Amino acid sequence: ELKKWQKMWALLEMDELLRETSQVGSVRMVRGKWDNVDAEVLREAAEKLRDRLGKGIVILASVSQDKALFVAASTQKEVPANLMIKEIAQLTGGNGGGRWDFAQGGTSHPSRVEGVWARLPQIITALTDSYPGRS
Repeated sequence: ELKKWQKMWALLEMDELLRETSQVGSVRMVRGKWDNVDAEVLREAAEKLRDRLGKGIVILASVSQDKALFVAASTQKEVPANLMIKEIAQLTGGNGGGRWDFAQGGTSHPSRVEGVWARLPQIITALTDSYPGRS
């Protein structure tokens, strides 16, 4: 029942997140940080946002008292979701992985997420600058 309410709430939040889309170089970025959202709801929200975004990357986090979960969903190979999550995990003392188009991770240090969230544009810039196909 709680998950059902979280899914409905996440759907409402998606419109707001899409309105706050940032442009980082050639990459459109949607990011959102929520409290105590179920991992399945977080994954579904990231995939739906990615589909609505069109081109770019979506990065979402769910922060609770003792842990944080994060997911990334990308449509651009120059900003691979797995490398984004690897970087976020490293900076928060956690771990994670996945594919270039979707990845997830977590940490037992939720207090570190806020600082990393502010650095997401720099992480995206570093990833796009190091992309092998970049001309």
